[in-house]
Amino acid sequence: MGVWQELLHNKYLKNKTLSQVTTKPTDSQFWMGLMRVKSNFFDRGSFPIGNGQNTHFWEDIWQGDTPLAQQYPSLYNIVRRRNVLVHEVLSLNLLNVGFRRVMSTNNWDTWLHLVQRLMLVILTNEPDKFVWSLTPLGSFTVKSFYADLINGHTFFLRKYIWKLKVPLKMKIFMWFLHKKVILTKDKLARRKWNGCNKCVFCDSPESINHLFYSCPFARMIWRVVRLTFTRVLLLVCMLTISECRSRSHVSSLI
Repeated sequence: MGVWQELLHNKYLKNKTLSQVTTKPTDSQFWMGLMRVKSNFFDRGSFPIGNGQNTHFWEDIWQGDTPLAQQYPSLYNIVRRRNVLVHEVLSLNLLNVGFRRVMSTNNWDTWLHLVQRLMLVILTNEPDKFVWSLTPLGSFTVKSFYADLINGHTFFLRKYIWKLKVPLKMKIFMWFLHKKVILTKDKLARRKWNGCNKCVFCDSPESINHLFYSCPFARMIWRVVRLTFTRVLLLVCMLTISECRSRSHVSSLI
């Protein structure tokens, strides 16, 4: 550990992990800047569960591709303790989760769905580990983080979306999709909407990532699009080759 890392650890982390620490008004501007990108950092990794003592139950990625707070927003809105660790919830025979009010029928069904998943989780004596998803070995590198931020976000938007030759309403929709402001059911639930939060195509909770990428129906659509464009590309290549051959043949006759 370098000197500056040791200083930050002793001043701000102490006995806590990075996912557990929060900012205070007296923190330095440098530390506040690091805390502002903390969510971007954790979005690009996951926590394979060991003893559950370093992983937040609701806000870290350890069950699926998104935090449970995003998978079950209607439960997260009414839970008593949000900043609770996995081992605090699962270390007892009964799940240590309390809610601020009586659950509706939809919330009760959602809770049972979550409980079924949690029954398969077994804590061990090993500490939790954070696995970086952008490198083959799961270790964090500044290079991979920077490349993903540049290639996957701002650079892509500036160079491509607004220059596409598609109707303006499609560009606006793509912008909304990228900024994650489309009103899917998880976002409606945060606005006190009491409807069913499940995807209309399957039984999973609906979110932007699920509806457009991970849903079985969405994946099928993407496969159809890929196959269609692959065939069109092959046809264009075949026509181009045929045209080049015809021109060569004509030139040889001349």
